[in-house]
Amino acid sequence: MLLKKLEDKEAQPGRLQDDDAFFERAAELAKETNGRTTVFMYTFDISDKALDEIRSWYYGKKEAPYNFPDRNGQFNDGEYNCAMFWTRFGIELPVKTGSIRRLSDEMRAEEYDTWSRS
Repeated sequence: MLLKKLEDKEAQPGRLQDDDAFFERAAELAKETNGRTTVFMYTFDISDKALDEIRSWYYGKKEAPYNFPDRNGQFNDGEYNCAMFWTRFGIELPVKTGSIRRLSDEMRAEEYDTWSRS
């Protein structure tokens, strides 16, 4: 039912959470499927102000409208997916698009590191 709502462009409440277990499982699947799934890491510097705001969202369990982008990777005002949400804190992405495929293609082409537990 959730996927159907998102496919119908009906935004759902989303919030920051600790997703490490999901990324670790996806990295395991990448090994099991010979790289069919890839989890890229994106390292960047952020200001103390941005970090404080992220913590406020995380610990305050604040919500923002989560949705899938249109075919061009764009969203309705105020809506995000898991990648684009970070732009609200001033974090720039390799490609400013809600298209995870386009973002991951760029990260693959630029040879970003893949997920590893640090």
